[in-house]
Amino acid sequence: MSDEIKAHSFSEHHQRHVRTTFQYIDKLLAEAEHTMADAGSPSPFRMHSDNTTPIQRKVTHDYIMRIREAMRRVMEELEIPPSEPHSGAVWAAAINLMFCSISLNELTPGRMQAMDLLLLRLPIDWTLSARSWMD
Repeated sequence: MSDEIKAHSFSEHHQRHVRTTFQYIDKLLAEAEHTMADAGSPSPFRMHSDNTTPIQRKVTHDYIMRIREAMRRVMEELEIPPSEPHSGAVWAAAINLMFCSISLNELTPGRMQAMDLLLLRLPIDWTLSARSWMD
């Protein structure tokens, strides 16, 4: 494969297409792996039931690692440079924690009083149903 592909050098457009497609595949693989790991978390907001076994999670992880390694090899053979990281992990985590802080701030009594004022302006039946989920 490598001699045949190297004879037909990819244009910048084709390289970008391969790189972005592999990035998308990598994102889907990360989400699949995260879904399996997150299903066993103690979070009250889990989106998936924990119906995986440790062996299934390990096999899935190993399979994902093989796919990622294959994509890395193909990119090397095609001489497609990987994209640079957009930011550091600490910065990205800090931003998420800042958004958590903002969301929690929206639940303070002063902010919730504004919600009561809003509910007073709504039709009675909507107000009653909205109040029921707030209590």
